[in-house]
Amino acid sequence: MKTKTGSISLRSLGGLVTRAAVRKLYFLTLVRVLTNLLDIAGVAGVAFLATSLAGGSDSIRALGQSLDIETELSPRILLLFTLGTAGIFVMKSVLSVWLKLKTSVFTASLEVEFSRRLANDFFFGASERQLGLKDSLSDFQNVSIESTKALTMYVNARISAISEIALLASLTAVFLAVNPLATLAMLLYLLAILFVLNRVVSVKIRRNAIKTIEGSQWALTLSRELFNVRREVRAAGLLEYWVDRFSLSRSKSASGNALIYTLNSLHRYVIESSLVLAVFAFIAGAVALGDLPSQAATIGVFMAGGIRIVASLLPLQTAVNYMTDGASRGRLALDRLKAASERNLKLKTTKYDQSRPGSIGVEFQSVSFEFESGVPVLKDVSLSIAAGQKVALVGPSGAGKSTCFDLATGFRTAQSGEVFLGGRQAHVLLQTGGGIIGIVPQRPHLVSGTLAENVSLASAKDTDNLNVSHCLEMAGLANLASHESLEMEIRPDSGQLSGGEIQRVGLARALYRKPGILFLDEATSALDAQTEAEVNEILDRLRGQMTIVLIAHRLSTVKTADKIIYLDKGRVVAEGTFKELQKKVPDFEKAVKLMGLE
Repeated sequence: MKTKTGSISLRSLGGLVTRAAVRKLYFLTLVRVLTNLLDIAGVAGVAFLATSLAGGSDSIRALGQSLDIETELSPRILLLFTLGTAGIFVMKSVLSVWLKLKTSVFTASLEVEFSRRLANDFFFGASERQLGLKDSLSDFQNVSIESTKALTMYVNARISAISEIALLASLTAVFLAVNPLATLAMLLYLLAILFVLNRVVSVKIRRNAIKTIEGSQWALTLSRELFNVRREVRAAGLLEYWVDRFSLSRSKSASGNALIYTLNSLHRYVIESSLVLAVFAFIAGAVALGDLPSQAATIGVFMAGGIRIVASLLPLQTAVNYMTDGASRGRLALDRLKAASERNLKLKTTKYDQSRPGSIGVEFQSVSFEFESGVPVLKDVSLSIAAGQKVALVGPSGAGKSTCFDLATGFRTAQSGEVFLGGRQAHVLLQTGGGIIGIVPQRPHLVSGTLAENVSLASAKDTDNLNVSHCLEMAGLANLASHESLEMEIRPDSGQLSGGEIQRVGLARALYRKPGILFLDEATSALDAQTEAEVNEILDRLRGQMTIVLIAHRLSTVKTADKIIYLDKGRVVAEGTFKELQKKVPDFEKAVKLMGLE
């Protein structure tokens, strides 16, 4: 995977969030900048204390003029002033922590919203239908989890950087008023150090951020694949090879994170040492060029300011590093969010409505589809399935059966022609008709939760247990239809249910909302002959209540279909009953004989 890098800014994010959110971001930034006034007040207080502690009347040079300051204060007043100055710094720290928390909580809500939009974009299938893309699980995890996290890290760092830059500018203005020459010398010195740090550190952070996210995606992909083929891998004696590959992917990600962590802490030691040297150099210059007591106020200002500069430069450099890291890793989420925004998707779906009409028909009108330009999968396919019929799609592998399913269920959109379900475009019905379409995939998957929740795919409070029991019985799982079984906690991939039981849970899941049309993709492939016959009897009883469309290679499943549609090389070759198709299609007749179904 190649990762694009580019500039990210608050303006580039502005089109992805509401105006109210943008205003709140700017408001939080402004308030954090204004809190820097407390620092200026604190530095002024330290300068006054330095003058007072020097004793008597002192002077401080500001804007080229010597200002006399009467500093004869009683010990009591001096103590109160000292406590007040310390209180200002404490107040600034407390306020800064509170504002940082408020900012982080708000940007966390943006991260959740970004992840929600990306989840809608991935699972609604807009990118797949409109752009012909095929996303993987690792793509989804990397973009909608890891990359959105980096995106909000960038926003937090950007706001922190603006606040610290404003503080530095304010301190510089104070220093210029006190001692312009020393201030300019210090600025040049610090800018030179920051320039070198950024030239060295930022490039390495950017490079390792890309390395980290690539390693993360590789690790996610390998971990999923290893878990799915772990038995075959162990049986083949290749477990060490696969574990080594997984470890290598983790090494790539972990080493990138380790270097970023080290680089983020490097600037602390460089800046601290550099500023300590600068402050002592200034004091040495004051000693060498004049009377140290007369420069007490000036030294106080620079000592206090130096401490605040250290406290400001460290988070500033950290913020710059986080911005670099976040911009590199957050680019994936930003690009995807922009693409989804440009498509202007409307991702609202209606809730299940029991009052809707019953079975619905299917119609393909001159449909053509291709994954790659110039390589058609379906060619000018026209077919019709009446409401309430049981119809099977058969044909050799690669004939286009699964693509017909994807188009009929609305998960893909044809390049030409139209697909209608009950007179409505299939992808529109998928979006707005929640529950009308029932799907039983070839390999249903379990989810974490109770058995009842695995059937309803909803929360426990929104699950009708009586309906779940009824659907389990219809799917041939009467032994799991008891109250105790419905409350059984399911852990995916734990082996609690057999492959055939999982297949039948998938059927019960599809029947739960009493769909108007039921699509089954090799839904009986994991069942034994007796259970398959029972499921076929169930489907036959459902005929008329709902339209049933199924793909099957085991022709015993389709013998009782009202109509069988034979596909080959992306075209409809013939239609008819089981016996009619035997006469029309030699390859079908040959398959019937091979399976002993004559």
